[in-house]
Amino acid sequence: MVTDAGNGVEIKDVPYAWGVDGTMPKTEIRAAQATLNGKRVPIARQLLAGLFECTYSVEVRRHGSTYFVYQNNSDGAGGYTLVWVFDSKGLRQRLIGNLMA
Repeated sequence: MVTDAGNGVEIKDVPYAWGVDGTMPKTEIRAAQATLNGKRVPIARQLLAGLFECTYSVEVRRHGSTYFVYQNNSDGAGGYTLVWVFDSKGLRQRLIGNLMA
């Protein structure tokens, strides 16, 4: 949870607030779903915690039977890239980071 602390933001209940750069975030991922080969793939709520200033635009790439879903999110200064990795068994990994130019 991120709350307005008057002179910035206060982060609670999440290890890191991605996309927050000193101001209250306008968007947060609270739920997500994926479908792979016609089957719904669950994404646990705890994997969504702390993901702010999200776009609704994703890019999907495939390498063999593995799918990589990329999402670039930002409040303008606090940008980060989120990558979900899926294979035939479902969600395998979530990667988050700041990409350097």
